[in-house]
Amino acid sequence: STYVDAIKRFDPATHGVLIIDSLSHAWAGKGGALEQVDKAAARSQSSNTFAAWREVTPMHNELVDTILSVPAHVIVTMRSKMDYILEPNEKGKLTPRKVGLAPIQREGLSYEFDIVGDMDNDNNLIISKTRASFLNREVINRPTSDLGVKILEWCGHVDPTVTDFELRALLKIAPAD
Repeated sequence: STYVDAIKRFDPATHGVLIIDSLSHAWAGKGGALEQVDKAAARSQSSNTFAAWREVTPMHNELVDTILSVPAHVIVTMRSKMDYILEPNEKGKLTPRKVGLAPIQREGLSYEFDIVGDMDNDNNLIISKTRASFLNREVINRPTSDLGVKILEWCGHVDPTVTDFELRALLKIAPAD
């Protein structure tokens, strides 16, 4: 896949951090897993999308394995969508109920990452899963490069005296407002 090829060309000695923006396209974008399933089903005599996953799942697993094998820190962004569940109403009919946001990507992918957060419309970063205890259940309004410094310190890969300007250059972050 294009993603796998690009990730394999990444040189951690030169860059140190790999940023994939947005991994959702590998799932739901042009040439993504969902489109590949549709094409595989169309090629089959049965047009069975369930069977088509036998062809696409190994490719998606290769992408995840490639990301996890990068010998550097990896930051992945994903688009999100409103997630719903169906539950019975007072008349016993199933009705949808909003249950929050879900990434546009294969279910369960977030378990592969050390820190998972969702950004809401008010620019709050809501940490939903983390191995970094200092981020447990945190809600960070308008995160700045200070958060990046803390995460890099947690990873053990940054001099705590690094300046905001140096960190922004390292991560290629635009200047603060």
